[in-house]
Amino acid sequence: MAVNSKLQRLVKFKSIAGVLASTLMTVACSSSNFASSSGKSPSNISPSIKSASSPKDGVDTQGKTKSPDGTYSDGFFTQGEDDPVKAPRFAMLVNDLKCGMCHIRINGDVASTSSVSDWSEIHVDLSAEKIAGTWYSAKSWTDKASTTKKYNITVTGGVQQNYVGNKVPNKPDTTTPTFPVVNFIAAESRMAGTLTGAGADGSAVTIEKVAIGNTVITGTKESPIIIDGSVLIKGDLVIKGPYKGVGSVYVTGNIYIPGNITATESVFPFPADPAEALIKGAKLVKDRMGDALGLAAAKSIFVADLTTKIYDHSLTPASQKRGALGIDNIYNWYPGGQNAYSSLYEASLDCEKGTLEPLKGFNLIEAYLYAGGSIGGISRRSSWAINGGVITDVVHLLGTVSKSQSLPAGCPTTVSSVHQYPQDGNYINYDYRMSAGLRVLGELAPYFN
Repeated sequence: MAVNSKLQRLVKFKSIAGVLASTLMTVACSSSNFASSSGKSPSNISPSIKSASSPKDGVDTQGKTKSPDGTYSDGFFTQGEDDPVKAPRFAMLVNDLKCGMCHIRINGDVASTSSVSDWSEIHVDLSAEKIAGTWYSAKSWTDKASTTKKYNITVTGGVQQNYVGNKVPNKPDTTTPTFPVVNFIAAESRMAGTLTGAGADGSAVTIEKVAIGNTVITGTKESPIIIDGSVLIKGDLVIKGPYKGVGSVYVTGNIYIPGNITATESVFPFPADPAEALIKGAKLVKDRMGDALGLAAAKSIFVADLTTKIYDHSLTPASQKRGALGIDNIYNWYPGGQNAYSSLYEASLDCEKGTLEPLKGFNLIEAYLYAGGSIGGISRRSSWAINGGVITDVVHLLGTVSKSQSLPAGCPTTVSSVHQYPQDGNYINYDYRMSAGLRVLGELAPYFN
């Protein structure tokens, strides 16, 4: 099917879809009622390489004219009406917001597979939260808070409650909405990619298909991380820095991101208008342009400063606190412990000063993130952007951009020199190539039909 006709059909669908809630909805910063996995990490830090028999996947896809249903591989593919590329069609899937929506601007659709509701009575008045897309909720979408301290989320495409369709993940070969679960055991035999970068001591690390043990992979502008296809790490992963290539990293433990992760060839930003963004995404896929990375953790993903009080706050539920999530386990295996890990933190852009400051925060992650548990992190006096997407039950990512004692004026509306969006907000930006033929996190393919 021609790209233009497909886009017209998508736009038409959005225009006639029944909107079951107002485009101006209210939700409160909420805490979590979801339990996350935790446990001790393997003690070894040097990955051993294990072979697995599987066809080669990755960025060399010139010979692939159809999406590889059943092969779960990553790359650029030609999308046809009868063989859609099975990939997420949303910028974020979330069921429990915690404070993840504070100051958020989402460019793309949002999906939920459970009821979305408010779980906290104590928060501050905020505004300007916006979703440039539609919120597809498989169940109800409500606000239980009795307090008047709420923040308004503008959902430009409206909220569709009790939604059934392919805008949310479904149980394989059904139309029953469900949270997608990576089968890390079965995935091992399908790994066929390579991952290279620098280890904790700066020496070269190469992973082919599967690595056993906790792993550190970092890159620099001069020597970026190289990803080609899919690899599996049996343990925890520490990853940061520039990368090049297309592929996914599956991790059976936690993923720690102490600093920015950036694409060497970035395709962002996309146009604010979803229809125009789809057109750009289709052209990029046709030309096979840009890097793309998927990061999937069986447990949780922790971004920037691990010592932040968000994991210890009195309002944080027991299931999301430091001990329950096993956050500090990394100090037991990372060479040099907590002091050495702290050296991985980077300077982030102070929005008031306009300079890079040692704030132990982050500004930009260019990857599609998946966590079976939760995704948490903080960026102080600085805004952040995730270019790709997010799938998790619980989002607890904070960017302190509003007025406060330490930031009297709040962050300005000027564009960030790092992520290229106004600094008075935090962003999750959908990679529209994934609606046109790019696939990462291919192990989730059976949930998208």
